Amino acid sequence: MMADGQKIRALSLSQREIAMAQQVRPQSAQNTISLKLYLPDCEPQAVKEAADQVLDSADIFAASLRHDALPQGGRAWQMVYGEEKLYACSVWEAYTAEQVENQMAALDRIPMDMEKQLYHAVVMPLSGGGVYLYVRFHHVIIDGYGMSLFVQRVLDVLGGKAAAEFVYAASDAAEVPQNSDDDGFWREYFRDADFEPAIFAEMKTGTETGAHETPQARSEKTTGFDSITRRIPDALMRGIEEFGRREQVTVPYVVAAAYAYYLAQATGKPDAVFLMPRLGRTPEQMDTLGCFTLLVPVRVRTECAGEGAGSFAALCRAAARAAREASAHKHMGFDRILSVLREDNTISEALAEYVFNFYRFQYQTALDYRVRFSVAGDMSNHMTFSLFYDRDGGLNMQFDYNSQYYTKERASYLADALCAILCDGVRDNVLSRSVGEAEFRKVTSVVGKQIDIRNDLTIPSLFRLAADCYRARPAVYAGDNVLTFAQLDMLSDRIACALVRRGVKSGDYVAFMLTRDIRLIPTILGISKSGAAFIPIDPAYPTERIAYIMENSCASCLISSPEIAMAGNYDYVDIDQLMRQEAACDLLPAIRQEQPAYMIYTSGTTGRPKGVMLSHRGIANIVHPDNNPFNRDITQNCRGIVAIGSICFDISLFEIFVPLMNGLFVELGSEKTMVDAGELASAILRQDRKSVV
Repeated sequence: MMADGQKIRALSLSQREIAMAQQVRPQSAQNTISLKLYLPDCEPQAVKEAADQVLDSADIFAASLRHDALPQGGRAWQMVYGEEKLYACSVWEAYTAEQVENQMAALDRIPMDMEKQLYHAVVMPLSGGGVYLYVRFHHVIIDGYGMSLFVQRVLDVLGGKAAAEFVYAASDAAEVPQNSDDDGFWREYFRDADFEPAIFAEMKTGTETGAHETPQARSEKTTGFDSITRRIPDALMRGIEEFGRREQVTVPYVVAAAYAYYLAQATGKPDAVFLMPRLGRTPEQMDTLGCFTLLVPVRVRTECAGEGAGSFAALCRAAARAAREASAHKHMGFDRILSVLREDNTISEALAEYVFNFYRFQYQTALDYRVRFSVAGDMSNHMTFSLFYDRDGGLNMQFDYNSQYYTKERASYLADALCAILCDGVRDNVLSRSVGEAEFRKVTSVVGKQIDIRNDLTIPSLFRLAADCYRARPAVYAGDNVLTFAQLDMLSDRIACALVRRGVKSGDYVAFMLTRDIRLIPTILGISKSGAAFIPIDPAYPTERIAYIMENSCASCLISSPEIAMAGNYDYVDIDQLMRQEAACDLLPAIRQEQPAYMIYTSGTTGRPKGVMLSHRGIANIVHPDNNPFNRDITQNCRGIVAIGSICFDISLFEIFVPLMNGLFVELGSEKTMVDAGELASAILRQDRKSVV
């Protein structure tokens, strides 16, 4: 039963899509949009009164959503309107500018229940003077254009004008009949698309996997966002406007072309794809609140053909043409577009990682102000790039970015690159040469891979985690010999305990000089378990180099075997005797991550060889399955590695420890395999490893 004064209206297509998306993620702030209006010369109470007047003037601020049962069965979302707005604007105490920014960012991340609250308005005074009006809406009741109308009305009231009433037009008036060829258009539009959905395909903070953490222990990481804002330099802005007039391309498409070019170059693909919000309002709705914006994916072919091909002007025209073509088929809705593309087994969700917004609204007021919008309350995409005009007619670029993929440094490089592309394009009509493989390396190497490394992980603890999980699985192949993880664990324990009984202490250095056979890896692990750092020595080294390493390293002992001719020059410990000793795990010391794990000597080509000491933390980092693309490929798609690096070269530790610490096998390549590509191929194909699981 509807209360007196209430009325119900159906949702527009864009509102229905937002409501359905909210149902999927009910505890998400993904479907919110906020404005931050800075007014340096206004008093808090005056701003509150202006905001309240505007909130009072629109019936949509007295609305809530209801999920009603339909007579024919099923349920549908309905907008229910009362006679009074649901919430008043509040005034907070004064804070510093930094504190206010942090508070607004925190509010952006709070989920908003569309059945209980559709907006939240706060006046935030600054301790140094001035005030922010922060208003956060559920996206279902307002779009970017409507927010611009809201800001204009607030500025009008503050400037002495009465708050004009917002008339909410019936939502069904916005429904435009779908073209019969819409499905076919989108299939053809993306038929031969060649693009990458994101510059950063992997999160900058890795998820613990493999032997480091069991799948049951993994938890879904929360999404977050941050943003940077850059003003396009005035001289460049004048150049963009002049270029646009000359080439008959509007300003937003000049910037969109630069954005597309950067995305294509940074991913090494000929195409770029980003979402563009397009107005779906009828003329009667242009002065109303509500959400009538529809999302369309825009595909820009950066290797454009035709007149002026290869020029920046041609790219701008291609971007404008692609956006117009997509916009003509927007009324089927983004969900339907995705559904059509899924039917053809082509790209779908991959279309949504990047967004390009242009807020055309230029406010009419004598007041000093700054305004920005945010649609990144809980980002699922990677980057939302927005353009705003400021009160002086300048253009600001805002980058709302997913903080799981981007940092301020990465976003700043993108902003700098866009300005460089625009500068070269509008000045010389050329596609900037500053972007490409070199720029991609620059962007992706800003901070490197950010991985949380537990401070208790060492070579022994990492291997024990793997051995506990994969005891019966083959760990090492060497010729015809094989060791399982359990056998490797037992042999290395024997070696470690024998070394401790011989007086080796935690923090000592122990050298080994062995052939590439089944005893090599147990020796490395055994030395590590004893608490000592290992020093590899190649038996083929010259006598002088071996003598120098033994003297310079102050090694506690040398592990070798009778078949090594050079071992006779030293009082070595026979590896076979160590492997026959009894293990007693209570003898083994605790090992700190900061301790040296190994020492490798340089070649000596620029002087005498130098011992480079590396800690256990380096191994814990390098073996993480999310450390780099090689690790991810190895741990996800391989059963093992044929190791061909010299044991005295750092790469050998990657070849040995990455597979072992992640439950895969290592096959020690022979001396011939190390130098003969044909023999290496044979080693890879020699054994059927399908029994390895």
